Amino acid sequence: GEPPRIVVVAIGSFFIAWITMLEATMGVAHGYLETAESLELTRGQRLRRVLVPAVLPEYFVGLRIAVGNAVLLIVGVEFVMSSEGIGSLIWRSWQIFATERMYAGIVCVGLLGYVLTKLVTIAARVAVPWGPKSMKRRR
Repeated sequence: GEPPRIVVVAIGSFFIAWITMLEATMGVAHGYLETAESLELTRGQRLRRVLVPAVLPEYFVGLRIAVGNAVLLIVGVEFVMSSEGIGSLIWRSWQIFATERMYAGIVCVGLLGYVLTKLVTIAARVAVPWGPKSMKRRR
């Protein structure tokens, strides 16, 4: 059924994003925190003005990785646990040597992954204009 597939994809993607976010939070430069302390910022101000701007670029990196992983997990789960979906279409096409359909499914998965990753990158560019060059538009 649908719920086990959703659980597998959610758990697989959640931990990748969570570990990346945890690492980003723990890796905030001590200089930022010391500066906030010397300015006597409250906890809320520290969070809003120092911590969130420092970790947001890394959070979006984790989200991009998690989205790509989710696409792979969806296809893998559909290979094994489903009789419907693009992963199942690819698997059945491979079994009956329908290579055109199989490659069409593979191309669709690739395009889905590309579009979702691009959407996260665009969201990161909008939400984090101060982020690293990898988030900026190349000219």
